[in-house]
Amino acid sequence: MTGRAAPGGYGSLVPDPLGRALPAPTARGTWRQWRDDRARRRFLQRSFAYAATPPPPEQWAKFGRAYVVPPARVNRPDLIWLGDGVVILEDVWMSVVPAFDGIVPRLVLGDRVHVGRGCQFSVADEVVIEDDVLIGDFTQIGDTSHPYDARIRAKALYPPQRVRIGRRAVICSHVTILPGVTVGAGAVVDHHTVVTRDVPTGAVVRGNPARVVP
Repeated sequence: MTGRAAPGGYGSLVPDPLGRALPAPTARGTWRQWRDDRARRRFLQRSFAYAATPPPPEQWAKFGRAYVVPPARVNRPDLIWLGDGVVILEDVWMSVVPAFDGIVPRLVLGDRVHVGRGCQFSVADEVVIEDDVLIGDFTQIGDTSHPYDARIRAKALYPPQRVRIGRRAVICSHVTILPGVTVGAGAVVDHHTVVTRDVPTGAVVRGNPARVVP
């Protein structure tokens, strides 16, 4: 784990966002205050390193000849399948949550899938990325979402709808793919597109909501 020197004198081992979130060290005070500050910093550093380190291959449902670049947040790797040649760049979050009775969720990435930086997969049922798919930076793909009602939003989820991305599709950066969507084989989803419905095979779509480019 590397990073520039963080504000507040925490040193080079603390990533910038974490350094900004940490309480400022006690400039003046008792030895006990200094000791408590140091213990708190070390605890947060260890917690961040543990949470951001990808699990070892034996903990995944399948881990082919794949590479996951840390830091990466991975929830329930035993429900995630990675094929051969998969490359997942840093800051990706794979969240697979058994939130519904009778549904065992799974996230499947086929062979030679490339996932860019900062992407997020939110899975409560099934998301399948077929072979040779390219996914750009900061893309979000999920099969469920939280309700708009603020009273129940934090703990409730809509019933999931499966998502599938076909072979050799290209998902550009900053794309959002909503529940229930199937992206056809060879399709291209342009940058900053919000996909709310199925994308035909070989089509090029862009916009919010996504529309086929003539």
